Order: sequence, then structure tokens, then C-alpha cells
Amino acid sequence: MSRVINIPEGSGIVDPQTGNVLNVDANGNVGSVSYDSSGNEGQKIIGIDYLSGNSGIDAATETLQTITYEHHEIHAGSHFMVCGFETLALNAQANFVIITPNTTKWAHMTFAVEGTSQTEMYIYEGATVTGGTGTAVTAYNNNRNSATTSTMTILKNPTTTADGTLIYSQSKGLAGTTPSKASQEGIVGRDREIILKQNTAYIFRIISKDDDNIVAYCGDYYEHTNKN
Repeated sequence: MSRVINIPEGSGIVDPQTGNVLNVDANGNVGSVSYDSSGNEGQKIIGIDYLSGNSGIDAATETLQTITYEHHEIHAGSHFMVCGFETLALNAQANFVIITPNTTKWAHMTFAVEGTSQTEMYIYEGATVTGGTGTAVTAYNNNRNSATTSTMTILKNPTTTADGTLIYSQSKGLAGTTPSKASQEGIVGRDREIILKQNTAYIFRIISKDDDNIVAYCGDYYEHTNKN
């Protein structure tokens, strides 16, 4: 046997699960009033209203937060890209040095390198870089409405006196003059993020193993401080 309880307009009861006060308006709608950690009354939540940043709703689209975390970082303006291409001769290199700041805002990175012929990729950690050398590379924010800039320093072909520790190496594709070999591309990449160590210099080294190798590269990363 069910029982209907009539609550007068303006009355307030406490939600036993959330501790929020439930109020009844003139139309019979029940709404929840939130409170901050100091006990101050916050915004009333009725229907599709929400507390931006505290409700599990993406503020940019007003949809439930079901996108991947990396995608959410793009919306938040903390996701960056470095992309380009160039033609490399046999055994020619393209070296990118990434220097992370000495903070706990760490870079979570994925990358892809694609050559028209055999291509090698190496990552070294703890490199020694000669200051003032190399060409500065700009990392672009993937949210073009955000003014947030990357905290990392990225240099192309700087002078290095020590490579550091090799932590990644891959070689893909085939070099040669026959059509069957020349048509096999060298695609190297990692879609599982690598979290770069703070206050550390990395070398991302691309080596062509054929002449006239058109190499395209793209590094994507977001910068995040752990909550715990």
C-alpha cells in the first residue's frame, strides 16, 4: 500500500543520500540546493540545470561526460599538438628535444610517425642539451579558443652531448629500389600514452633508412596534475 505525502510549498526536507535540502516550488517541482564545504548555500538544481565543473556535465556541450578523458582535456584547453613533415635522405635524422618543467603537471603523450619508406624511431630519456641551440617548436593548443600554452620546451635539432637512456625503439617499412619494397611505408607510433618525467630532457629521433623518404610526424599530449 503506497502513501502520498503532501509537502506544502516552500517546505524543505533533507535528501538522506546527498544531505542536500529539497524544496518545493509553486508548481510542485522538487529541487535540490547544494552547499559548499563552508556550509554556504549554492545553486538550486532543477531539471537540466547543473553546477558547472561539479555535476558530471561537460560545460561546453551540456552533455553527460562520457567522452574519453583525453577528449575532455581538449575541451578544457590542456591538450596540445606538434605536427609536420619533411623529406629525409638515407640515414638523415630529425631530432626533437622535449624538456619538461620541474613541476607535477606532467605531459601524457602519444605520437605517430609515417614515412614513405623504411623509418626508425628512438626515444632517449635524460639527454644533455647545449643551451641556446636548436630551433624552438611551437606546440599548438587543440582547443583553438583557449589561450593556454604548453609548459614544455620543444627544440628541433639542438646540439646534444649525451643521448641519455634509450627507452623506445622501432623500425618499420622496407627500403629498396624494387616497386614491392619501395611501396611499403614505415609507420611507427604509440597510441598508449607515455607520461614524461618532470625536469627531464628527451630526444625523439627519427632516422630515414632510404633516400627521398617523406616523413610525417605528429605528437599529441595533454598536461595534467594528479588529483591524488
